[in-house]
Amino acid sequence: MRWQSLIQDWNPNRSFVDTQTRGPYQRWEHTHEFEPYEGGTIVRDRISYELPLGALGGIVGGGFVAKDVARIFAFRRATIREIFG
Repeated sequence: MRWQSLIQDWNPNRSFVDTQTRGPYQRWEHTHEFEPYEGGTIVRDRISYELPLGALGGIVGGGFVAKDVARIFAFRRATIREIFG
């Protein structure tokens, strides 16, 4: 699957927002936030997206997409823990 995104907003060491310019979603916006905490960093993600085909897309693919997004972020959490402890 091809995916292209654009960094819309960038605040060094604090946050950035990427939006899909080409890919499977009707709309995708992902905010990454970084907050210093007790000698480390808290990483927060906020995702807002819409599937193609409106309500029909949500009915047909919504459950699959939610599981896929959860799987992607679980992998990322595990990788960050492995690298940074």
